[in-house]
Amino acid sequence: MNTATIPADRLACLLRDAAAGMCADTAAVGLICAHGHFLHDPGSRRIIAAGSSITTGQPLAVIGGTPPSAPRNPGTCPAPGPSGRSC
Repeated sequence: MNTATIPADRLACLLRDAAAGMCADTAAVGLICAHGHFLHDPGSRRIIAAGSSITTGQPLAVIGGTPPSAPRNPGTCPAPGPSGRSC
C-alpha cells in the first residue's frame, strides 16, 4: 500500500489498529492523529509503512525510522499546535 494515497482518516485508523494493546504506541498514535498536521504532511508519511498483518491479513500501518533524540531547533516544534503557536 502506498501511504501517500491513503486518506488521512483511514491512515489514522490503520495506525490505531496496529498500536492497539501497546500503551506507548497507542499514546504516540493518539498524539499524532490528534495534532492533524502530520498525517497530511508528505514528509511525515514517508516514515509510515502500510501493509497487512502477518497473522490476520488485516490492513495495518506502522511508523518506522529512528526517532530524533532532540528537536531540530530546540524550543520549537515541527508544526504549529492547534492555537497556531509552536511548543
